[in-house]
Amino acid sequence: MLTAMLATLACSGKSNGEVDAPVKPSVEEPSGPTSPPPPQDAEAPGAVVATWLGEPCGERAYPRELTFTPDFRYHGRDLISPCPEGVTCIWSGILEYTGTWQGDANLITLHEESAQSSEQGQPRPTAMRHTHSGHLTTEPREGVICGFTKQDASGTP
Repeated sequence: MLTAMLATLACSGKSNGEVDAPVKPSVEEPSGPTSPPPPQDAEAPGAVVATWLGEPCGERAYPRELTFTPDFRYHGRDLISPCPEGVTCIWSGILEYTGTWQGDANLITLHEESAQSSEQGQPRPTAMRHTHSGHLTTEPREGVICGFTKQDASGTP
């Protein structure tokens, strides 16, 4: 112990028994948010940048729509009980939420950022897979895998 103390004093350059406070190594924090990978080519085979429709599945008795954009954002709509056209409703019947996504055409990870309500609707997917047949599927939840079909610009599969 005395040897360690003498070594510390010798290194501190102080002769009166005082020891410099330990120096905490500096760690540089990134300045600002990290950038996502460059956007993928929306025309590439197997691209996920599109709007996808999932029909009712498992406990979810309503369609779910997910739109993935090239800037790694997504917008979801749970069509729980849409208000019929020409009718005035208190609630639209559509639950909307947004977030970011990352991954590639094989595995997509979703990070929800905001939702109208986190208590309404069935649990939303946190990861999806792109199948060889060109569909997206959710990761299994309670043994159920839900499929999503890519929609064209008119909203049809």
